[in-house]
Amino acid sequence: MAACFRELMQQPTIEPRFLAFASGRANSGANFRDDIVDGLPCKLLESAEKHDAEHILTLALEHRPEVIVLCGWFHPAYRRLVKDPRCRGIQFIMIMDTPWLGKSRQWLARIALRRFVRDMARVWVTGERSWQYARRLGVAETRLRRGTYGIDYAKLSRCHAERAALPDWPRRFLFSGRYAPEKGLDVLVAGYQRYRELVADPWPLDCCGTGPLQPRLEGVPGLKNLGFLQPAELMKALVQAGVFVLPSTYDPWPLALVEAAGSGLPIICSEACGSSVELVRHLHNGWLSATGDSQSLAAAMVAAHRSHGCLATIGARSLPMAAAYSAERWAERLVEMVDDLTADDAEPLVVGQGRDR
Repeated sequence: MAACFRELMQQPTIEPRFLAFASGRANSGANFRDDIVDGLPCKLLESAEKHDAEHILTLALEHRPEVIVLCGWFHPAYRRLVKDPRCRGIQFIMIMDTPWLGKSRQWLARIALRRFVRDMARVWVTGERSWQYARRLGVAETRLRRGTYGIDYAKLSRCHAERAALPDWPRRFLFSGRYAPEKGLDVLVAGYQRYRELVADPWPLDCCGTGPLQPRLEGVPGLKNLGFLQPAELMKALVQAGVFVLPSTYDPWPLALVEAAGSGLPIICSEACGSSVELVRHLHNGWLSATGDSQSLAAAMVAAHRSHGCLATIGARSLPMAAAYSAERWAERLVEMVDDLTADDAEPLVVGQGRDR
């Protein structure tokens, strides 16, 4: 997102300010260095600050914004901005990556969420699965936009050229993500172990991340835990990898998959990965495996192993798909929304009186 923020700063019609959670305090397990946002008008909220609704309101209003972009409905202090009378006249854009799964709790949640979502001038979803959820929340297509997330495509795409210039395409798998149950760590380990039984010369599996399931990765032959990597270190790991693997059991729109595609890697992922809808075509730029099925994952890894001579071509097919999510395109999407909402002839959306309940 820092790359996206920097690109937004170059846009002539918008003057942005950013509030974000300080590194390691965003419940993600990530431990990014705070200097990633150096030079940006970005306030990193510490633990006490991020729950202080009045403090957040003060920070927001001191910029006298015409538009506020909210990162979903999960954070109460941000959510309160919408109904605060001091924010009257400000247009709200809500980011949404939650996929529609058709579960009973989602049907029930629609009642409460409709009241909140109807006050959004725009709802900015990641892709098809969250678009379907937004429609079920009553959001009209005229207020829906896609492409919430962006990547540093300019840097990532160079990884493919560096990898292709190596004497041989790397014979190794890479997993990048939180070491948490929803990322399918058990499926990953079981599938990788089964893969090793099915081929004579198994490739190593590098894992980068952090989280409570780290012990599950220990003592597995061929598997190496690289720990949490800063962006520059991750770029090196992507260059040294031959295939990216992500067997999540629940993953709304994993950006790690998009970054891997942006680096020109073939992709193996589960059907649960929301970004696979936009980024992965089975047997074209990767392989899709059944969610929670280690045998299916092992079969995909064997297929990639046996396709080694074609992996450079397969990976190159990922590049144009990921290019749509570059920081430049991300900034253009946001600027278009803001310009539409702040134009002289724009129809204002009055909080509490959504036009399409």
